[in-house]
Amino acid sequence: MKKLFKIAAAAFSLVIFPMIAHAAPPNPQQKAALIRSLDAVLPVWGAEVLRAPAGVDWTGNLNVAGVARSFNLSEVVELAAGAPAGTEGVKGKTGFVRVDKARGFVRMVNNLLVPRIGATPIPLPNDDQTNAIGLKALGQLGIPSGEIGPSNAATQMAADGSVASARPDRVSAILRLYSVDRNINKLPVFGSNAVIAITGRGEVQRLKVQWPMFKLDVPGGLLTRAEVLDRAGDTMVDQYLRATAVLKAEIGYAPADNTVGSPYIPVAMISAADGQTPLLFSVPLTKPSAADDR
Repeated sequence: MKKLFKIAAAAFSLVIFPMIAHAAPPNPQQKAALIRSLDAVLPVWGAEVLRAPAGVDWTGNLNVAGVARSFNLSEVVELAAGAPAGTEGVKGKTGFVRVDKARGFVRMVNNLLVPRIGATPIPLPNDDQTNAIGLKALGQLGIPSGEIGPSNAATQMAADGSVASARPDRVSAILRLYSVDRNINKLPVFGSNAVIAITGRGEVQRLKVQWPMFKLDVPGGLLTRAEVLDRAGDTMVDQYLRATAVLKAEIGYAPADNTVGSPYIPVAMISAADGQTPLLFSVPLTKPSAADDR
């Protein structure tokens, strides 16, 4: 009898939590120390963050049948033809496709291409080949090439062994994983990315794309650096971060109301490592409108 060990590379989706004010005891010294630390790592920004072009509506002609056809899921193509108009997801024995145009979301899995552990291994694509196959797949979906940012190629591993074995008897490289982040105006679009799994024959076994329509929402103009630091300082004190916390910061774009598919605003994305308490939060770089409580 055998048991199966799975060592799978995972794709993480970024979740941006809204800043909620809590009544923390005032600690001006702690806040000042944290602000100094953040000021040292927070990049400089200017009016250029407000000049991001409107995104391309790449989902305009997207549908389940089209995605299935692009990646050779003939059964899903046939099932989609008989489904009601506007159906977002179709599942068959050989795989499934889901398309949510409002969220810029596409998911595809081809069950026929799932690697068999223990089968004679097929050499996997190298990094350059993986990147080329991944870019081609994004092009088949209609992702704008000008929005494709930094990419990474990794390997998904799997292992198996007997129940009596304390360790796997065999470890195999089964798929290459192409992951890419989205860039607009030379800045990252947080939470917008794609992950594609590729077989040894260069076929796409599965993909997941989160690429909402990009539209900038800047009704109130930019905050000053001091104002952004002050807001961040309030959040860090509220979360009881110590002055020794390790801080990192990046300028980019995030959904205005923390909901996928909503308009975007420029933000400072800040991460803090304080012992075993990680914290990730965003601070808008723009002034809220009169009706906004950010």
